[in-house]
Amino acid sequence: MIQVIKRFHRIILAVARSGGRGCPMGHLAAMLEISVPACSNIVRTMVELGYLRQLGPKLGYVLGDTPYFIARNGAFRQDLIAVTRPYITRLSEETNELVVLVVEHERKRCELMRMESSNHIRINPPESLENLMMSPTGCVILSDKSREERKEYWDEYEGENCLSLTDFAGFDNECDKIRFEGICILWPQEKDSLKRIQGVVSMAAPIRQGNVVTGSLGMIIPMMRFSTEVEQNVVIGALVDTCSEITSKLDSGEI
Repeated sequence: MIQVIKRFHRIILAVARSGGRGCPMGHLAAMLEISVPACSNIVRTMVELGYLRQLGPKLGYVLGDTPYFIARNGAFRQDLIAVTRPYITRLSEETNELVVLVVEHERKRCELMRMESSNHIRINPPESLENLMMSPTGCVILSDKSREERKEYWDEYEGENCLSLTDFAGFDNECDKIRFEGICILWPQEKDSLKRIQGVVSMAAPIRQGNVVTGSLGMIIPMMRFSTEVEQNVVIGALVDTCSEITSKLDSGEI
């Protein structure tokens, strides 16, 4: 019985890592090092219970409705919170700056977790939702979408955005740039040098899973701590490296 449970667990992980592409029965059997008929018995039961769904004859299996139902009845995105918490804590402690974890929920920006420089961490429910275009963290998520999806979003919110762009073509190009560079940085807009140094810099980088942006990590930094190239390289490097580590952890399938 324990062996069957372990095989069940390995099948769930393998199918989840397939990124929505059908996972063939032969692949699952080879992974478990058992015969196809033996694997078929387990998979058939998992389909009946809703843990897996067959795409069609010889098209493989994807996750069914049951895992999503279980997840919805737990804390919102607790999986992502659990994986990212130690990395976010470390980043905040190393830089002594505010760090936020953001995901898309109901087509809007949802701040899941906030780690303040005082080492105070706050987990937020998915209640306060905002326009994705109004922050670097949201723009990072939008940068992973198609031009058509961005245009739909632009029209829905009448082009209101934090990048101060007045036309969709400019916003679309900026999203392409963010996706290529892997970071979005919003600098203070003040012309006066004194007011500028009193402002803050907002930045964000993507967290990926299966080569898809599943969220973004953002930082808010006083400009006075971000004025030299050395300071900028240290903070930007720490943010990008942290996102890369979280991405590797998510893609490894380790829970």
